[in-house]
Amino acid sequence: MAGGLLIITPSRDPYFNMAMDEWLFDRVCRGIWADFAILRIYSWSVPAITIGYNQNSAKAVDWALMKLEWPIIRRVTGGRAIFHESNEITFSLTANLCLFPDSGRTLSQANSLISEAVVKALREFGVMAEWARSSDVNGLPDSNSIARACFNSITKYEIISNGVKIAGGAQRRKGESLIHQGSIKLFGVSVCLPISQKPIFSGLSSGNEDNHLDLIKLKRFSAFLADALSEKMGLKFRETVLDTAQESEIIGGSVELRAHTLEKR
Repeated sequence: MAGGLLIITPSRDPYFNMAMDEWLFDRVCRGIWADFAILRIYSWSVPAITIGYNQNSAKAVDWALMKLEWPIIRRVTGGRAIFHESNEITFSLTANLCLFPDSGRTLSQANSLISEAVVKALREFGVMAEWARSSDVNGLPDSNSIARACFNSITKYEIISNGVKIAGGAQRRKGESLIHQGSIKLFGVSVCLPISQKPIFSGLSSGNEDNHLDLIKLKRFSAFLADALSEKMGLKFRETVLDTAQESEIIGGSVELRAHTLEKR
């Protein structure tokens, strides 16, 4: 019987984070978890930059400005460069399209469904938010500015709070399998010169001494998003954990990813 799995992996290494999403997508593509939609919610142990699947790394990043301690990894999904920090909530949703309702299977329909669920979860979390019904054409990159960071413009389906973009997402599909990765910046966006990212201050980041993400907040948001997606997709998400063999597979993948960090996979 079809259902949903919720996996919460807080404060993990950037290579593990990207390797796990790739591992989940591969399992769904190969039919191993074809009967499950997998919602994974995670955070980052150290800052890192991810670039979109189709980005040119030479143009997306100013390598002369890179800090040596920042990993830079090509994501399995599209979109533009993101600077991930420890107070960010990141999620992925991986599933066969047959688990989406009939009205939620096209690219635009799936984006709308996921954005509506994220907005509902954020409101339950205490953040007033909405999803963009159109792109800001003045903020989109042109052929001379493709290094523009994800959070320095707003495209359709991305999440806004008080006029500020606080969440972006991107998808990739193989046949009938989908992975959607989303990045939620509740406490603002820091400057990141290598990807030309300008700082953005959200309403939650001003004068708030509780400007950090802990496990309690992560689990609270996870429950809200799982409930919202359960409602939208018509299936129930139940929390599960990786077993030792699965964890070992992902760690092996993260080692491989570290050695081939910018290759398309």
